[in-house]
Parts: sequence; C-alpha cells; structure tokens
Amino acid sequence: MNSDLQLVENVLQGLMTPNNEERKKAELQLAELMQKNTIGLVLYLSQIINQNADNSILTYSSVVMRKLIQVKENETVNVHWKNANNEMKEEIKKNVLNALLNCNDKSLKKKYGDIASNLCENIYNNGEKWDNILKYVANGFMIDLKPENFLNIESSVFLLSKIFNYAQNELLTGIDQLIIGFHKFFKEGNLDIQTNSVEAICEILTGYIDKKVSKKFREFTFYILQTILNCLNNNDFNNLKKSLFALSDLAQTQPIMLKKNFSDICTLMGKIIERKDLDEDSIRSVAFEVLLSIIEKYSKVISEDNQKLTLLINSIFKYGMEFDEEIDDDWLTPKSLSLSDEDFIPEGKLDEALSLIDRLIISVKEKTALPIISNIIMELLNHSNESWKYKYIHILQLEKYQHMLMI
Repeated sequence: MNSDLQLVENVLQGLMTPNNEERKKAELQLAELMQKNTIGLVLYLSQIINQNADNSILTYSSVVMRKLIQVKENETVNVHWKNANNEMKEEIKKNVLNALLNCNDKSLKKKYGDIASNLCENIYNNGEKWDNILKYVANGFMIDLKPENFLNIESSVFLLSKIFNYAQNELLTGIDQLIIGFHKFFKEGNLDIQTNSVEAICEILTGYIDKKVSKKFREFTFYILQTILNCLNNNDFNNLKKSLFALSDLAQTQPIMLKKNFSDICTLMGKIIERKDLDEDSIRSVAFEVLLSIIEKYSKVISEDNQKLTLLINSIFKYGMEFDEEIDDDWLTPKSLSLSDEDFIPEGKLDEALSLIDRLIISVKEKTALPIISNIIMELLNHSNESWKYKYIHILQLEKYQHMLMI
C-alpha cells in the first residue's frame, strides 16, 4: 500500500481514538496534509471509501472529502479542483462512482451522493463533463422497481435533485425517460423514493422555467401533495419535512406552478398545521410559509374566498397562542403603560403568527382581512376569563391596528 495512503488511514484512525493526546496529534497531521496537498488528500480519501473499512472510517472520510471539495461562496469552482491535473480528476471521479455503485449502506450511499454532487458542481462549472455519473442517474430510472433495487433508485433520484442545476442541458436530453420513471415511482415506489422524487421534481421546476419542460412536470403536483399527505398519515416526519421544504422552495420561486392547486394545498397545509404532535415545529411553520408564498403573489386565490381566509387567520391565531401559561418577572413588572413599548421579544410562535398576519393583510388588503381579524379579536376577548393569553393577544392586535379596526 502507498505510504501516503497508509498515513491518511492512520490519521483517520487517530481522529476517532478516545485518547485525547493521540486525537490532537491526528488533528495536527490532518491539518498538515490539507495544507501540503489538498487534492492529493482528496484522492486518497476517494480510495479509502472504496475499501472494506469500518463504517466510522468511511463516514469520516466522506465528510472530510466533501469539505475539501466544497465550492466557497466567493468561488464558482473549488480552487483545489481547478488546479488539479486531469489524471487525478479522472481517478477521483472513478473512485466516487465505484463507491456509489458498490455501497449497500443507506447512510453512506447518501454521503457518497453528496460528494458526487459537490464534484458535479466543480466539474460542470469548470466546463468539464462527467458522463458516467449521468448514466448512473439514468440507470436508476430504468431498472426494475423491486425491493432489491430500491436503494439504487433512491440514490439516483436523490442525486438528480442535487445535480440538475449543474447538468440540466445533458439531463434534459432524457426528459421523457425521467417522466416515465417518476410516474412509476409515485405509483409503486416506497415513501423514501417518492420523497426523493418530490425533491427532484421541485428542484427541476425551481431551476428551469422553459414552458414546455415545466408543463410536462406540472402534472406531478397531485403526486407531490399525495406524498406529503402519506408522510403525514404515516408519521414519517423525516420525509414529511424533506418533501414539505421542497414544496416551500417551489412556492417561493415558482408559485405559478401551484396556483391552480391552491385549494388542495390549503386543505393539506391545514392538516399539517393542526398536528401539534409533530416532532419539529418548523414543519408547521413551513406549512404556513407555503400558503403565504402563494398568497403573496396571487392574492385572489384566497381574498375572494371568505371561508378559506377566515380559516387561515383563525389557524394563525391558534398557532400563536401555543406558549406557556406561566408569567415571568418581566411581565409582572412592566416598565411602561403600553405593551408595544415594552423591551421584550414575544414568544416564538406568537411573534411568528403576528408576522404572518401582517403579511396576509398586505397581500389581501386591509378591507378584506381586517373585518375577519376584528371578529376574532372580539372572540378572544370573550374567552379572556379562560386564559390571560386571550386578553394578551387581543391587546397586542388592538394596539397595532386600532386606527383601522372597527371594534
């Protein structure tokens, strides 16, 4: 074995030792290797991920490798990749592809996909090609949808979502095969494959605005919403979060793609918002963001439907009231006569809810939203005996909109 490669392996082993002294020594050695020959270290790491090493070694190797080839904010191509010779580049590409092809561990395969994605960013931004990785992606759309192929299919779809923006011209030559594959995945695939399909389709629609192409993918909106609903019903919070974030990105960048489906989206987001048992509050926040992103661009989807608008405003207020009943010292000893003059930050969800209400008023206009808000504020006051929170929110809103509200 190459002595330099052996040195890198020894350093990786040292980084994971419980012995502090040995670990610090390994950290210094790694820093020296990175400074001395970064792209050479990348090459050695690409060789290590092809070995039958311990998973912890493979994981650490992939994390370090990805960090070394990442494109910084002020770059279009990683400086180390740009300065590497073609022979070394080809070797790294071959090793990463082999690692993807031979890996049967889900977590590691995703990490290798992340490495391939970073490489693609460097390769295509530098005017180079990587045809074999595109064949790897295409193959995932053509192989039989059997359980033994699920991991490879998932990997291909995941990689498509990550590299489309860099290699879209090449990938779009096989657009019809991609569409056939997506139909198959949504009808017969598992939730992991379907979620990755949601991410890939949203990425394509977000990054590519050719009308002919977008029209072909618009038909998948139903499947995107169905996948999100299935994740919700199956309490698959990880896939729910991924698919919902993808939908949110699409709603922010291309809301026109979702305009016609707003009614269904509103119903689905409402189901998510109602689920207080979700493991992360950010999931419900994103559901609100999906709705507001569409409304801010196309307000008529809700401004002309008083029932939908009322339900949305009610749900925002209910969400904002989800904070502790306990009153802290800052509240017991106010420094001014007005809540709006107090030097404190409202509870997280309440602050978010008030911001959502502001955005909604701007979008649908005051004369449409304020009568509904006025009624809700009065209803809050009627329930003020049940909890101080009702009165508190009532006063906050009254102070903010007293010049407009008819109460």
